[in-house]
Amino acid sequence: YPKVPNVSRQYLSPYGWQDPLLRRNIGDPVHEYDELYSMWGPDIPPIAPHIALRRFTFVAMGFVGFGFLVKYVLTPESPVVHRQYPFSGLVTELGGLDANKV
Repeated sequence: YPKVPNVSRQYLSPYGWQDPLLRRNIGDPVHEYDELYSMWGPDIPPIAPHIALRRFTFVAMGFVGFGFLVKYVLTPESPVVHRQYPFSGLVTELGGLDANKV
């Protein structure tokens, strides 16, 4: 079986083929992994994967940073005082911690 290069058909020119849809000539050998390298295979990414990962990381850090900004900087303090119970939170008045367990 002939050695066919591992090049996707999406990289090839769309002109000059007997079958312009699949970018093949009649009698060309079919690659062993034709389903990966044909025109119907996975699309070629327009940017390199490491650059896409870097951009995604920057955007994710921006969203997380915006969330922290909203939560800790822009959220005002509560205008009320939280209720405080005497005698360590009414533990003895409610029967103790062991009595509240089911």
